[in-house]
Amino acid sequence: MRLPMTPTEARCLIESCCQVLVDAGAAQWDAAENGDAELHMESGEIFRFGGLGVTRLERSTNAFHPSTRNEP
Repeated sequence: MRLPMTPTEARCLIESCCQVLVDAGAAQWDAAENGDAELHMESGEIFRFGGLGVTRLERSTNAFHPSTRNEP
């Protein structure tokens, strides 16, 4: 029995949805010290994309300013 999508397909879908937020100016991509991708939301939430999944980190008190967002 095949799952609806592979983990790789699921990750690509999630990253694509996150990119929509970046394109809309509601988030920006950044890199963690270890090289993992992080999605920083305008509201302060940070999501780290690690090798085994996505982790929501503590809410940042330094929400980004849209004019400083990073383009992928």
